[in-house]
Amino acid sequence: MFGPSNVVREPKTQSYIEWFRSVIADGHHAGSGLTHGDYIRTFYSELTDIIKKCGYSLEDEKGFKSSVATLLYDLSDEARDE
Repeated sequence: MFGPSNVVREPKTQSYIEWFRSVIADGHHAGSGLTHGDYIRTFYSELTDIIKKCGYSLEDEKGFKSSVATLLYDLSDEARDE
C-alpha cells in the first residue's frame, strides 16, 4: 500500500502564484477555463459552509484559507513538470 513515506514527488517547477493563476489542465475541470485560484475559492467556500452547518466555527479564517490553498498546491501534480 502506498503511504506518504514511500511516495517520491517531483520538485515543483511553478511558483505558488504561477500555479494559482494557471488554468486547470487535468482532471474533472480540464478545459473549463477555471484557474486553480477559482477552484480554491469555490472549494474553500463550500468547505467553510459545511464546517459552519455542522456547528463549528473558525478562529482564524484567513490562516485556514491559506492552509487549504497551500495543501492543494502541495498535492497538485500540475505544478510539476511531467
